[in-house]
Amino acid sequence: MIYIVKLVMSSENRIEGREEVDDTTVTVHYTFPKLVRSEISAIRSRARRRLAEKTLDFYGLRIAKEENLQEIRNIAEEADRELKQIHESLYAYMVSIPIDVSSVKKGELYDKVLNAIKFQVYSTVFQRIKDMKLKHVMNKKVKESLLRMINTLKAVNVLNDPEIDKSLKEIEMRILENDVTTIREEVKKQLQKLTKSRAAYIQPY
Repeated sequence: MIYIVKLVMSSENRIEGREEVDDTTVTVHYTFPKLVRSEISAIRSRARRRLAEKTLDFYGLRIAKEENLQEIRNIAEEADRELKQIHESLYAYMVSIPIDVSSVKKGELYDKVLNAIKFQVYSTVFQRIKDMKLKHVMNKKVKESLLRMINTLKAVNVLNDPEIDKSLKEIEMRILENDVTTIREEVKKQLQKLTKSRAAYIQPY
């Protein structure tokens, strides 16, 4: 089973009221002062960023593996606690809708989801390494960071597709071998192939 997931969170821009000054001007009175709104916004952004690491972006929907559902629920609960520390009326919670993987594997939908997974994996890797030079820049800190990224990207493979698992393993081996150039060329080639496919989930890179 896979899940469409969403974090529902209070907005920082809660409004107490509006006043119409003239035909072109409206004064908005926010519930919270600017500093508090910034704190709320930071909590929301942090939660969304953590959600993105655990999910596949599929045409604006977030899709997660069942095994990652509790982690996402924890993200929501943590955000809820932080928001309630600011004001008891603020909240965050997770909504999840189950999808039977066997139904996804029938027809065109499977190819679209698969291409979305590939695109998110390859574009994430490409963005991280595109400006890296030769193998001497792959110091221990950089290497560990890239390996953590690869481990995080395993959550994106919501279909547990063996081809994607194999690609991630190969990229991981290239990182261990300090071979940035080969990774960059192979990933770029895969991205170009995907952008030419009608079934691909295309974003600029």
